Amino acid sequence: MALLAWSGTVAIGDFISVPSDEIHGFRNTTAQARLLVTATEGLAVFCEEVGLPLPGTPASAEPPSAEENERMLAISRKHDIRFLRQEM
Repeated sequence: MALLAWSGTVAIGDFISVPSDEIHGFRNTTAQARLLVTATEGLAVFCEEVGLPLPGTPASAEPPSAEENERMLAISRKHDIRFLRQEM
């Protein structure tokens, strides 16, 4: 596993490619954002399994509960996906 060495801001229409074994993440610093992800089959299967429908609009979504976080982490371990905590 390697640490992605790039940090910066992207704008509408920008494209970033991150190899699957890189440590990476993103942070939205605006009121609204859209993110389009093209993923490998393994990540796509994880997303299908962990995904839950949101009530209302995505903007009205509440942060996940402790139980929802644990469910996601259990599914991520099954797919060899790791999450690293970064303090804000």
